[in-house]
Amino acid sequence: MLFLGIWTLVPWALAAIAIGYWCGKRHAMLSGAVFGFALSFAFMLFNYTGSAPVMSRFPGFALLGLVGAACATVLAFVGSSARARFGR
Repeated sequence: MLFLGIWTLVPWALAAIAIGYWCGKRHAMLSGAVFGFALSFAFMLFNYTGSAPVMSRFPGFALLGLVGAACATVLAFVGSSARARFGR
């Protein structure tokens, strides 16, 4: 398997910026947060291979999902700011 490390985050960051650009200022923050949480939570849930039941890991996955939501919210704000600055 090819190991790309941090570079695997680039397409998702670009997607969050695009969401902010297309949603505009009004919905960019919420849309970015939902995108980031869903992406982070789903990634952790579907890649979990531990021996403990997955339900016992939900609180930790949710906390890390909030980190993903925060990052995507910032990037969606960047996208909405770019739209406001450069127009459509």
